[in-house]
Amino acid sequence: MDEYITNKSDHRESNLEWLDTAHSYRLEQIPSDQFIRSDSLQSEGWPDFTVKALADWNSSITPAPDTPVDDCCVVAALPSVSGLAGRLNDWRLVLHETGGIWREPMRALVLRLTVNEYGRTIAQSIARQMAGTNVSARFASFDQLNEYRSLLNDVGLDCNEHVRCLAEAFYPIDLAEEALTILGVTDFPFEVSEGVDIGSMFLAIMAPNCSEL
Repeated sequence: MDEYITNKSDHRESNLEWLDTAHSYRLEQIPSDQFIRSDSLQSEGWPDFTVKALADWNSSITPAPDTPVDDCCVVAALPSVSGLAGRLNDWRLVLHETGGIWREPMRALVLRLTVNEYGRTIAQSIARQMAGTNVSARFASFDQLNEYRSLLNDVGLDCNEHVRCLAEAFYPIDLAEEALTILGVTDFPFEVSEGVDIGSMFLAIMAPNCSEL
């Protein structure tokens, strides 16, 4: 993953300082040294996104683990930093490994959300059912897209507007009031959405990538 940077102790501060001065940059326009590896966020209380083999997943054959583990989370996501200047708070510019064997570094601007137990179960279930599919943002087949959308539809969610972001380890969900209710989101940043194109914001499940053949 050549695009990944070497983490430095002051990276978080420089990352936020740069974002505070950015106004309309899309993620692909932002210098790579402004992103932090998602697997380094565990020190901030995020899940362990260390790349997993299927055998490493707890109860990976079943839809969800019997005992909840902290390796998935639900986030709010944006394709650009437009409208966020001065209101970053806990948003993070991250590089997240996705795509299974393709090991694609996905750029993302994300905010971790708090969800209820049912929301955590949904995230765990979808992440485990999609593990090992090798679906990637560049190489997704129609069947893979349809399978993922069916998983969401089964629990009342959808990804009609943001399915192009789908990749193993990063699972987009359309932002809707129903989705927030189903997932039990308690801290959605409504104050940020007032200055942002709400049509560009979406939800996503972040999970470890399974890169084995």
